[in-house]
Amino acid sequence: MNMAMAVALFGLAAVGLGVSLLLKHCKRKQRCTAQTAGIVKDIQQGFKGYEMEIVYSVEGAEIVSRSTSDQRPRFGVGQRVTVFCDPSDPKRHYVLGDVKTFLIAGLICLLLGAAFVAAGLIRHLGISGSYQLSTFEILLVFPFIGLFLAGSGVFMLSKRKKLKQDCSAQVEGAVSDIQQRLSGGKSKKITYHPEFTYTAAGVKCVALSSTGSSSRASFSVGQRVTVFYDPSNPMRHYVQGYEPSAWPALSMIILGALMGILPPAAALLG
Repeated sequence: MNMAMAVALFGLAAVGLGVSLLLKHCKRKQRCTAQTAGIVKDIQQGFKGYEMEIVYSVEGAEIVSRSTSDQRPRFGVGQRVTVFCDPSDPKRHYVLGDVKTFLIAGLICLLLGAAFVAAGLIRHLGISGSYQLSTFEILLVFPFIGLFLAGSGVFMLSKRKKLKQDCSAQVEGAVSDIQQRLSGGKSKKITYHPEFTYTAAGVKCVALSSTGSSSRASFSVGQRVTVFYDPSNPMRHYVQGYEPSAWPALSMIILGALMGILPPAAALLG
C-alpha cells in the first residue's frame, strides 16, 4: 500500500468516526425526551479544566451530574437550567444551551476526513506526477469536493440566519471578564475573549465569546453591550458587534463553487 492510499484510508476512518459521533448526538436527543429543571450547584477550575456540577430531580430522585470542559461553562453558579433526560435512564441527559460536543466533533471529523480522502485520491491518481487525470476522473472528484465545501458553507449560513431570527428579544448586558487563550503551533498567539453577563427572563446568563481579539484593549470589563437572545432558550444568544461572521461560510461556498466548476469546465473545453 502506497502513502496516497494510506492517507485516503485514514480519511475514510475519520469520516466514519464523524458519522458515528453525529449519530450519537442524534441518538442522545431522541432518547432524552423527558424535560426537567436543574440548577448549577458548583463550578470548579482544576488541572483538567472546568468542572460543572448540575443537580436535577426525576420522579422525586435527586441526580447529581458532573461534566468537565477545557472552556469555562456558559452557565453561572445558582443558574437554573433545562435538562432533558432519558426516561429509562435518567442519568443519561443533556443540558439545553450547553456545548454540542458530539455535533461539533462529528462535523470536524467529517471535514478533515473528506479532505484527507480527496488528497489521497488525487495523489494516487497522479495529479502531481506525469500522469494526467482523465475527464471522467475530474468530473468525478472535483464536483464532489466542491459540493461538499459549498454545502457546508450553506449550512453554516443557514445556522447563522436562524440564530438571528430566533434571538428576537433584546436586553442590555456587560463584559464581566476577559480571558486569555494561547493558540497552538509555533506562533503561540494570544487572543482575548470577553465574557458577557446578562439577565434574560429573570435568569442570569454568563457566556464566553468564541470571537476573540489580538488586543486586550478591544474590550473593557464593565463595558455595556446589547444582547439578543431566544425567548424560548435565554442561553441561546448573540451580542451585537460580536455575532458570528459570515465570511468563513461565504469563503467555503466560493471555494466550493470554484473547485466544482472550473476544473470540470476546463477538462470539457480542453
